[in-house]
Amino acid sequence: MIPTEPGIPPAAGRRRLLLVGDSFGIERSHRGIIDVPEVQTWPALAQAALPSFEVVADFAAFRRLVDVPAILDRLGSADLTVIQAGIVDCFPRPLPVSISRSNRFIARLIRRGLVRPIYLLWMLFVHTTTGATSSEIDRAFGYFEALSEERPITFITVPPPIPRHSAMTPGAHDAVLKFNDRLRQLSQRRPSVQLIDLYVEVVSRGYLDYLSPYDGHLNPDGNRLLANSVVATVIGTPNRRGPSRPTLGNEGEP
Repeated sequence: MIPTEPGIPPAAGRRRLLLVGDSFGIERSHRGIIDVPEVQTWPALAQAALPSFEVVADFAAFRRLVDVPAILDRLGSADLTVIQAGIVDCFPRPLPVSISRSNRFIARLIRRGLVRPIYLLWMLFVHTTTGATSSEIDRAFGYFEALSEERPITFITVPPPIPRHSAMTPGAHDAVLKFNDRLRQLSQRRPSVQLIDLYVEVVSRGYLDYLSPYDGHLNPDGNRLLANSVVATVIGTPNRRGPSRPTLGNEGEP
């Protein structure tokens, strides 16, 4: 899904579009059965519908929004940027991301043998955390504000948690609402920041029809819905590319 090497400028006459995000943009499977093949993910569908654009897509599981600035620096300049991330940053979880994503034996033992049998009790009485700190999120938003001076940016809000996740994770829905509100405030404050409000789109249509009952990610219908919204937004965005790109300093300051 990445037709050009990161950092290489697009061919003459073609606009360069970056799609960056987390596991909502990759192939999904459950118990060995593929629920959403790669060609049916929203980034692949959007790329297929935008043949006049040079599309670079970069998605990974457990990616945080606060990791996106470094990724954009690596990918280089672009005419438009679409960012879909945030669930890892804001969603309450029993363990740090480093343990949640690790394949080491001790990490798997902690997750499956210690936490999983008493998940709700653990969340209520033992430990809860999020994937990013408030200061990390503040720095990322500062970066995005500076980047919006150079290029249009479109953010995608986090969809609502499925009922099972809400029941097992105290504060999950409120955390998603708070995070999405911050994205909305950024889009209201910066003219070149647009918002695809996926939360509102799926809720208004009956969100369980668009989310997987297994993991809360987008099902094939949800991927098609988001792809259509992304394509419409990209086509409607004027061409504007500025002269420079903000970077993160050594301490992560924008």
